[in-house]
Amino acid sequence: TGSAEEVGTASDCISVSYNNFLCATVDVIEPSLALTKTAPEIAYDCDDEVRIRYTVRNTGTGTAEDVTIRDTLPEGMSMSQGNREVNIPVGDLPAGESKAYEVRVRTAETGEYSSRAMATADGGLEARADATNTVIITPEIDIATDCSETQFIGQDYDYNFTFENNGEAPVREATASATIPRGASVVDISQGGRISGNSVVWNLGTIDAESSEDFSMTVNASEKGTYRTTVTADAFCARTVNRTCTTEVEGIPAILLEVVDTNDPVRIGQETTYVITVTNQGSAEDRDIRIMANLPPEQSFVSASGATTARNQGQVVVFRPYETLDVGEEIQWRVTVRANAESDSRFHVEMTSGQLTTPVYETEATNLYE
Repeated sequence: TGSAEEVGTASDCISVSYNNFLCATVDVIEPSLALTKTAPEIAYDCDDEVRIRYTVRNTGTGTAEDVTIRDTLPEGMSMSQGNREVNIPVGDLPAGESKAYEVRVRTAETGEYSSRAMATADGGLEARADATNTVIITPEIDIATDCSETQFIGQDYDYNFTFENNGEAPVREATASATIPRGASVVDISQGGRISGNSVVWNLGTIDAESSEDFSMTVNASEKGTYRTTVTADAFCARTVNRTCTTEVEGIPAILLEVVDTNDPVRIGQETTYVITVTNQGSAEDRDIRIMANLPPEQSFVSASGATTARNQGQVVVFRPYETLDVGEEIQWRVTVRANAESDSRFHVEMTSGQLTTPVYETEATNLYE
């Protein structure tokens, strides 16, 4: 409302403005995948299966949708149905979560097997795991033996063994057994061993690659003969190994020489007889027993008899060799002499044999009187 104060054109202006403000919000996310694959570095060819483990994780924000793990196994390695293509549907994987899967595979032969797995998801997400390398091997074991080639009856002797792992990986469940030689008795066993029936058994456990384990047994044989043990080495997945060790047990001749006179003292002009006795007190026969008797000057030879014939050579009596003197056997010779002069005389006997290359001497004193 207004009034005009003069003639002319009156005007009145008005302006109108309007501002309409609307907002829309959208969550922006970025899922991210990480994949790990693990497999044993070394496995045995007799293992029923090799276990491969896959773990996928969403390391980003928001859910990764339709996640799948894929792996193409190397030639010679396959799953139970013979398929080499690993395809694991994981599904949706929320942020920060992970899922693990295990696949069991078999190998056709020894050698090295390697492959690299990957995980994918909607939106072009992708992750690759580092390649795994698995070496399939056959354990290589052996056993070494060390024993005396010869030994004497009644003496303890050792059988020494060494279990050898010649492979590139530890061997587990290692065991060894050694037969007890027939006719021998066990005196001692190295630590970890025990008698089981006619054998001694050792449980050696796990032996590292290119390492060895020593063990032994001590036995005693009471009779001569050939004593043999067979030692067997075994371990998980390894080929059994057998070795033999042999000892010849021999006896020891032990020859006793004795000389006694039947009359002492002896009047001049009379006779006395020296009895020469040889006994094998040892554990083995002896051969070629030789006896030589030396008369003192005041005695003269009358006669000789015994296990072998004699030959008189003045003051020396030589008997023919006695071929074989068995264990426990006793043989005798007799030399009869005459006393010719008064003396504290000495009758000397010398003995050698196949075993006794150095002579054995025995002396008998006889009093000759007028």
